[in-house]
Amino acid sequence: MNEWITDLLALQDLDMKIRNLKLRISTIPSEKARLDSLVKEASAKVDAAKDALRKIDRAMKEAEGEIEKLNEASRKLLTQSAMVKKNNEYQAMMADIEAKKKAVSDLETVILERMDQAEEAQKGITAAEKELAVTQKSVKAELADLVELKQELEAEISEKLKLRKAYEAKVDTQTLTVYHRLLEGGKGEPVAMINQGVCGYCRLRVPPQTVNNAKKGLLTLCDNCSHILYLHS
Repeated sequence: MNEWITDLLALQDLDMKIRNLKLRISTIPSEKARLDSLVKEASAKVDAAKDALRKIDRAMKEAEGEIEKLNEASRKLLTQSAMVKKNNEYQAMMADIEAKKKAVSDLETVILERMDQAEEAQKGITAAEKELAVTQKSVKAELADLVELKQELEAEISEKLKLRKAYEAKVDTQTLTVYHRLLEGGKGEPVAMINQGVCGYCRLRVPPQTVNNAKKGLLTLCDNCSHILYLHS
């Protein structure tokens, strides 16, 4: 294998590693977003649990207010009944008072039910808050790991970029121009090996003249995909 091919393959190996490192870094924002969404979801559960308790408390207060109104109305009717002389009117007032007492009893039952619901809702709040605390702690640790990972990846990229300069200096300008064009195109590895007369990148058969040029150590490009070709000796 020609020396320039060996140097170019070493350069390519570095560039592929750098590309993969950059690709890994590019996934970090989405991972952070995913972690943030976990906290938001857990926080939303706490808010929902608290909202449920507020609704129960509101319903209880409304029922208590209605009871107060019914009791006040019953007291007025009772006072008025003392002044009623007709028996049918008196009986009607008494029936109305009894109906109001029944309504009060029903509302008191509702309040008791709401109290049970409030107790369960409070348990739900406690559980949701515990879940939120656990999630926040876990997410905080994972976010710290991601920050550290990004720093490590960036440091590794920096080291590899320093190394690639030495390899790049060994490759001639014409070859580098073609190589960079292919590299920046992002279409896999710019340099491909001819294997049994087939291009290692596009998998199409290479003409005999192209194979001969590669044997001679010339800068050889695939007629189909334009990737740099070489033969493994």
